[in-house]
Order: sequence, then C-alpha cells, then structure tokens
Amino acid sequence: MKNNLLLVPAALALFAIAPAAWGQVAIYDFDSSTPSASSVAANLLASDISGGAGISAFAYDAGNPSSGKALSATKWGLAFDTSDYFELTLNPDSGFTLTLTAFQMDTRRSPTGPTTWELRSSLDSYASSLGGASPGDGTFAAGQTVDLSGGASFVDLSSPVTFRVFAYGATSSAGTFRIDNLKFDGSVAPVPEPAGWAMLGGLMLLGYGVTSRITRGGH
Repeated sequence: MKNNLLLVPAALALFAIAPAAWGQVAIYDFDSSTPSASSVAANLLASDISGGAGISAFAYDAGNPSSGKALSATKWGLAFDTSDYFELTLNPDSGFTLTLTAFQMDTRRSPTGPTTWELRSSLDSYASSLGGASPGDGTFAAGQTVDLSGGASFVDLSSPVTFRVFAYGATSSAGTFRIDNLKFDGSVAPVPEPAGWAMLGGLMLLGYGVTSRITRGGH
C-alpha cells in the first residue's frame, strides 16, 4: 500500500507535462510538382527544397510509384562539390523544440548520374557526412535511411537546422539524380515555461504531502 502511495507525486507530474508526439514531422512527396512539403507537423516550418548553384533547375519526373512525381536535377559533378546539393530547412515555432531521429528518401539515377549521395547539416557547417547511399540505378532504391538518433546533435533544437543532400560520381552533366518520398522522423514538443515548472514542483510537493498524511494515518 505504501509503495503504491509513493507513486502519487510521479503520477501528478506526468499529468502536468504534455508528452511529445513521435512520428513523421515533415514529408515531401512532390506529387504536386512543387518543392514544397506535402505534410508538416504542427508548430514546425519546413521550407521549400532549393538547389545549390552547381546543379540545374528542377524537373518533376515519374516518382515512386510511377503515378506520382519525383524531384530531379542534372549537372552533378564527378567529384564531391560543395555547390551540388538539394537543401531544406526545418524551423520549430517559438516555444517549441524539434528532435529528429531519422531521415529517409527514395532515390534514382540515370546511367550517367551520381553514384553517391550523402546528407550533411548546418550544425557543423556541412563539414561531415551524416550518412548516405548509392541511388537506385535506373529504378528507385526505396527507403534509404540515415539514422539521426545517435548523440545529442538533433535533440531539442530550438532554432532552424538546414540539411543538404549532396550527390556526386556523375560521368555526364546530363546525368539525372531523382529523389522522392523524403521524410524526417522525430517530434515537436513545447518548451516548459518557468510557471509550468513551478506548477510541477507544487504538484509534486502536494502529492508528497498527501502521501505522508495517508501513510501516517495508516499506522
């Protein structure tokens, strides 16, 4: 009985804090032939996708499935080039934080298109690769994923973070790199206000007091 009563403060604390909803916080499916996000979590701004100075204007080719569209560009280089990328920014609203756990997309290259893509972020000024893969050759490679859950880099972000998908290994400037069904997994959660923390502390003290009185009354 005493052990159960000791759970009262913890239960009150749980009710005082709204849990974050985990899932896909931003999705780009390109089916409307635009670089805009097709789905974005509440209290999060997802920018349109833009391209680096080194690549061509966007085209919208057959996607995955072929009834939809995919974002495509040419003029990718043979070697890694800091101007050859797709770019987007995620920005939580004021009073909210963003936590990211994974990045995923479907990719496809033409025979002379890039053979490698990799994801980098503004958190280290795009200095290091977060992960990547080889695009599907002539058909889509579905669900290629980069794990973002290791370490604390993408936990409780309160300011904008920009991601760039770099691609290289093309043997012709006419070679295409196509992406579809781009997604970020994670959560957007409110930042507890000082008043909220004070209320939480008060609830825990109240719960402790109630527990103490009930326990003494049972002796």
